[in-house]
Formats: sequence, structure tokens, C-alpha cells
Amino acid sequence: MDAQKLGEFISDQRKECGMTQSDLAQKLFVTDKAVSRWERGLGLPDINNLLPLAEALNVDIAELMNAKKANEVITSDDASGAVKNVLDIVDQKKEERKRVERVIGATATLVLLILLFDNAGIEGFIGVWLPCFGLVAGIALLVTAIIQKRRSMPIRRTVVVALLLLLIPILFVILFAMVGVLGIGPVAN
Repeated sequence: MDAQKLGEFISDQRKECGMTQSDLAQKLFVTDKAVSRWERGLGLPDINNLLPLAEALNVDIAELMNAKKANEVITSDDASGAVKNVLDIVDQKKEERKRVERVIGATATLVLLILLFDNAGIEGFIGVWLPCFGLVAGIALLVTAIIQKRRSMPIRRTVVVALLLLLIPILFVILFAMVGVLGIGPVAN
């Protein structure tokens, strides 16, 4: 699916219906920034928004997927190609989710194995291994995202999860710095 072509089609149809980006966004329960990204070809609507988007723009789903009005003659090959594109996008999103789950699962397994042989207890887990898990899993997911980007695959979910995991060690460093500066907690004399 060509994002630029679809974006122009959405923009033209929206204007033909006399709607602003904000009006269309309200009908679809998305932000007007999302509609703007679609129209500029910087992103594609979520699979769940395709049917409501087609209805809001007064077009058939096949017309929306092909970014052509019916009077421009959509062949059965075009329609099947549009359906194939949608199915490919769904498959790519499923694969991205599976990759994220694999990386997190492998990292969690590694941390659990370390805990099995470590006598640090819960304090050691929270103070040492949890930040390490966040750091290792976050870096692994960022590397995965770079590989996905080079293969022209979707990376949004992977990057979001990676950044959230990288926040764990950052928050611990900030917390420990505050504890040290404020002089609270178990500090040796």
C-alpha cells in the first residue's frame, strides 16, 4: 500500500465531503495529528480504522485500499492486491509483536537463571538485576528495531517497548543519586 497515494486520496475525499481533519478525526476517534500524518503519507491508518474511515469518506473499502474512486475502474486484480496489502500489514504487525515477546522472554529467562545461582535475595533483584534486565532488554530491542528498519518493517511498538525498558535503569540511577544526595537510606558512617 502506497502511503503517499493513500494520503492524497484521504485528503481529497475528506475535502470532497466538506470535513476538516479534526472532523474526520472525531468520527474515527483518533487525533487530528493522526489524520494529518496519513494525509502527508507519513503513516497508515490502523487496520481497525479502515472500515470506519471508508464509511466516513463515503467510499467503498476497496476504493480506499486502492486509493481510487470506483468510476476510475478497479479491476479484480487491484482489489485482490489491496486485500493482500492489508493482510501483509497485519502479518508484519504480528511478526513485530512476536519479536518483542521473544527478546523480552529471552532476557527474562537469562535474569531468572542468574537469580537461580545468585543469593542476593529480593533486594539484590530490585536493586541490581531489575535495572540490568531493563538495560539488556532495551538495548536488545533497539538493535532489533534497527534491523527491522533496514528491512523496511514496522518498528513503532519495538521502539516504544525498548525505550520503556531503558527507563528502568535511568530511574534507578536517579533514585540512587537522590538517596545519596539527601542522605537517606542505609549509608555507612
